[in-house]
Amino acid sequence: MEERTATLVLRKDEKTQKFYRTTETESHVVLVEEPSSQYIGHVAPSCGDADVVAESIVSHCEGNAIDLSSLTVLGCDGTVTNTGKDNGIMANIEKLVGKALQRIVCLLHCNELPLRHLIQDVDGKSSGPRTYGGEIGRAIET
Repeated sequence: MEERTATLVLRKDEKTQKFYRTTETESHVVLVEEPSSQYIGHVAPSCGDADVVAESIVSHCEGNAIDLSSLTVLGCDGTVTNTGKDNGIMANIEKLVGKALQRIVCLLHCNELPLRHLIQDVDGKSSGPRTYGGEIGRAIET
């Protein structure tokens, strides 16, 4: 759901009345309707706090005449900001719409990261994105 991204913005200097460019880290959330993968919008909440992100999503939907009474499922990756039981983005959206929703959470990191750490413990860290440091890693290449 939520991703922090470096974003180029224009700021006005009140003294000189000139604009200058600066880079700020912003939260960006893309909203997609499934199963058609239809883009329904995006939001850039003022911060990455779960309650603020959830409020931004619900406000965007309400402001664009998207009927949340028919919402049944939320999907996202498995970060705790998204999935926190009591104060994650999903839990906050459920509170705002007044009903429990099905949650589809990508479990890629649940599979990928433990395996990666196991290989690093057994074989050592890689020396780059396409090279391996230990005997097992080098054997995989051949």
